[in-house]
Amino acid sequence: MSACDFSRGDKTFVIERLSPSKSIVDFDSTLSLLVESYISSETNNWCMGYSVPHQYTQKKLNPLFDETSDSVKRRVDDLSWLYAKVLKLYALQKPEFYRVRDKETRKQVSMLIVRKYDSKRKVIEEGGGGGGIFDQLKLGLAMIPLRLGFDTYNKIMKHGESGNLVHKMYSSKTGEHKRLDFVCTKPEYQGLGLSSTLIKRVCSDADAEGWNLYLSTSDRRNQEFYLRFGFKWVGECEGEGGFITAGMSRRPKGEYDGGVEMVGKVALEKKGDDVFSWIFSVGVIMVIIYMSNFK
Repeated sequence: MSACDFSRGDKTFVIERLSPSKSIVDFDSTLSLLVESYISSETNNWCMGYSVPHQYTQKKLNPLFDETSDSVKRRVDDLSWLYAKVLKLYALQKPEFYRVRDKETRKQVSMLIVRKYDSKRKVIEEGGGGGGIFDQLKLGLAMIPLRLGFDTYNKIMKHGESGNLVHKMYSSKTGEHKRLDFVCTKPEYQGLGLSSTLIKRVCSDADAEGWNLYLSTSDRRNQEFYLRFGFKWVGECEGEGGFITAGMSRRPKGEYDGGVEMVGKVALEKKGDDVFSWIFSVGVIMVIIYMSNFK
């Protein structure tokens, strides 16, 4: 773990980079930070209709939520359930974890998750595996209940198609890279530039280590924000319900190789991936049934 201090006004903070083996070590604190940061965000409107255990319909809620205590509590419960699922899936990928802690209280107040991808690895949210048969078997088994509909996380996967397509479009052209996820800061610490400090640190590490960086966002204002750090627009595509996701990339030291093809071809390739994933899941079930007959 590498750490250094910095100041903002009268407060002193510690920025840390945790190795993959130590990532998301404080699960409850990380979960709480995510929920607090995103509880009022319009970008989470889809969470209410697509993933919550309280409501299985795919109808979006508008307005986002009313101000009654029951509604707010339900939304906190829903987001806690959602992000607990996401963090557990991310943990399988052993991501790097950047965080900022208030030096006085020692609590983490800002965070950023960085996941490593290469051209042979499919996104775990879609249930795909890595390059090896054992990775495919492990993830195939893990995703069976989701694909069969026993868990509402399958709705999140379907709704996240646009982001996954942009990711595939980028990784298939540029190979190994790291993806930035969940840049967030506790509400009472916002406005101090903590998220910017985290992103600058990641970009500095990427320059020193020669990493391509990638991110996806559905907010136009965020695209303008990331341009300041040397990111360039890659492309965008539309997912279920008209949800638009844009991809942005950054090469080491701000270098950029010019753009990539748009998503049409990748969307066709994804259909083939889905067919393979279903066949593989069915195959795993048949193997389990076959093996159980020998017990």
